[in-house]
Amino acid sequence: MKRNEEQSLPLLARLEGGMGRINQISVSLAGLSLLLMAVIGAADVVGSGFGKPVVGAYELIETLMVVTIFMSVAAAQRKGAHINVELVKHMLGARAQAGLALLGILVSGGLFLLVAYYGWFATLKSFASGEIRQGQLGFPVWPARLALALGSSLMVLQCLVQAASTLRSFVRGDLPATATAAVSH
Repeated sequence: MKRNEEQSLPLLARLEGGMGRINQISVSLAGLSLLLMAVIGAADVVGSGFGKPVVGAYELIETLMVVTIFMSVAAAQRKGAHINVELVKHMLGARAQAGLALLGILVSGGLFLLVAYYGWFATLKSFASGEIRQGQLGFPVWPARLALALGSSLMVLQCLVQAASTLRSFVRGDLPATATAAVSH
């Protein structure tokens, strides 16, 4: 899409598109992290067989795991891929389903706001103090905390965009037939 065409889109559509691009980048980072975990883990197993394990493999994989999880959480929210318990939802009308979806989005966003808030403080404190993870490498803790804070912040932004979109649909009355469509974009 050209720059002028993008500027003519409504604000919410531009925000949704921007979050889509940000989510693609964060999921790519999560995928790379997952690949590195597999390579390091495999190299450690093979190396251990020859008496030469990868030094610090545990610490590296531990940090990469945090990156993998938290850098993909907002993209999963966007796709509606999180666990969704549907005990009574199917018995509700479209408006009630959209209201329930909105409530879920707001609660998720609020919880991740707390995680992000404290995550940023922990990241800054860890970086400033030079905190390290005890182990073979003495690996710094702040990269994992940064991934947690950044991924949680992206989740908050994704929830805000989804809440605005769901609320707009709710107010306009252009609700999808199912709540799944109301939650996923």
